[in-house]
Amino acid sequence: KPDDDDEASVDFLLDPKHEMTWGRRFALAFKGFSCYNPSVAMARKEAENTASSASEKLTEGEKFANFSSSSPGAIGAYPFTKSKKETPSLAKAWAYFEHFALPRYVVDDSEGLTTAEPGEEHLPTKLYNPFCTPHNQLGDWGLGVGLYFTTLRALCILTFLGGVVSIPNILYFAGDDYSDGQSGLDNVVLQGSAICTDTTWVPCESCEGNGYPDSRIATGINVDTGDNATFA
Repeated sequence: KPDDDDEASVDFLLDPKHEMTWGRRFALAFKGFSCYNPSVAMARKEAENTASSASEKLTEGEKFANFSSSSPGAIGAYPFTKSKKETPSLAKAWAYFEHFALPRYVVDDSEGLTTAEPGEEHLPTKLYNPFCTPHNQLGDWGLGVGLYFTTLRALCILTFLGGVVSIPNILYFAGDDYSDGQSGLDNVVLQGSAICTDTTWVPCESCEGNGYPDSRIATGINVDTGDNATFA
């Protein structure tokens, strides 16, 4: 959080909810529950232990025993009370994370997005939108980031065009004119491929022992001669 003396500074704790990440919104919604935020139980226990003593002033003997007129700032230190231990704050932690760790841009009327410095407190800023950020702004995080998303976009376009070109073939292979509509094909993902399910067994005397898989070879008995026969 910026200094309170600077009237033009931005209070990071007052960010609108629609400009926060979903993780920060979740944390702020459940920060009061000890099952999510253990510091709540710690603060409650600390308050119970120090309710009677932390707010009481020290006795006269303790004041003068700990007071030294030669120590720096001694005049402002008397009289004094015991300090209160401050527990960690999820709200401040998330505000620091979003304004110092995550990339943000300056909110202005210019056409492009100007990258904000980490912890920018004099100008209003917003988080970069992962879906609406212009492609030409991705180079702000380095040349490699811009090249990566440029290549990714090109591959998406090529694979989409390849799928469009393959639509006629997919419709033909999945139709009744090819392999009887691929009946008997259990795998739905393979429907529309070039797999042919309209098959029949035929005698193949040279298939046995030629390295064919067992799923492609069958044996039977020739009813005319009584001899074993190989089918493929």
